[in-house]
Amino acid sequence: MRRAEAELDALGETYEATRVLALLGHVLVRAGDLEGGTRRLREALPRFRAGSARSEHWEARCLEWLGLAAESRGEAEDAAGHYAAARDLFRRLSPEDADRLDSRLRQP
Repeated sequence: MRRAEAELDALGETYEATRVLALLGHVLVRAGDLEGGTRRLREALPRFRAGSARSEHWEARCLEWLGLAAESRGEAEDAAGHYAAARDLFRRLSPEDADRLDSRLRQP
């Protein structure tokens, strides 16, 4: 994934390179590398918010994954903030994803 990101970036495929960066961040978080995964997700997020990689869907996905990372670190308030921001975007884009995040936010 790291090589794919570098190659896509070199080809000027900003959107695809940013998607790979976010996916790598998510994979690292799931594998227990919370610091490395969070760093990549935080790098991808502003790219999804502006420029040629702009994507509300991927912005929401990235926010959700940042919430998972925060939750894994025991930072419930930070996680809830990320989940709520993702849910708000998903309400327009994917009601099923929004419902899943609503459920997650209701958990103690």
